[in-house]
Amino acid sequence: MKEEKGLRLSVSTKRRRNMNIKKFRERNLLSKTDLAKKLNVSITAVSKWESGHPISPKMLRIFKYVFGMNTEQFDNFLREE
Repeated sequence: MKEEKGLRLSVSTKRRRNMNIKKFRERNLLSKTDLAKKLNVSITAVSKWESGHPISPKMLRIFKYVFGMNTEQFDNFLREE
């Protein structure tokens, strides 16, 4: 397991987190373009995350901030099945 700012993540948790990015985007009726603009990243970056590429801890913090999640909400988001 890798430790990420006090949060221990297994490989399956990392995969789930990437899947949750897509679920979150779809639930909030955001296109990849919309999400990319909100996070100030490329559409390619969003596509890579959704297909399993790693998301940096810094980008996770930005994601949390941009979408106004508190720590508990964000941790639940990461663990959601």
